[in-house]
Amino acid sequence: MPKRFAAYAVAAAICLLAAAPETRAGGGPPWEPIDADAEIERCYVPLKPEFDSGVTARMRNAGNDYAECLNRRVVVHTTALISEASYPRAQIEADLGTLAKTTARFHWRLYNENRACRLSCGTMYHVFGAAAVMGLFERLLREVIQQRNELQM
Repeated sequence: MPKRFAAYAVAAAICLLAAAPETRAGGGPPWEPIDADAEIERCYVPLKPEFDSGVTARMRNAGNDYAECLNRRVVVHTTALISEASYPRAQIEADLGTLAKTTARFHWRLYNENRACRLSCGTMYHVFGAAAVMGLFERLLREVIQQRNELQM
């Protein structure tokens, strides 16, 4: 009889565990995946009228503001994932700043200082540097959020 009781107890425990809501390692609420698209929209939507304005200077400024917002979101999610002792926030910010400046400078020269642009290639190309930085930070934000979701952190 005791063996049969033990088998029932184990089966009941398995059923209870299977029915219990999933909790986080620290005993917190169940993990809710982070929606990268929602994070991106949070930065984009307020700036959409500027992007749609057709005025190069406004579009370029919106691109810079959008990239900066994405940058801040990357920092927030990276600091939630990596300890301060391992990768200090100030270093994350410095590294991302270097990436942004280098990417913008490279793309500015690619589109605005090439040999075909004797005097100017036109203002349309002025937004391409900001667009490259926006794409970079969108990609980084998606990667960091994917990692957080996989690790449930």
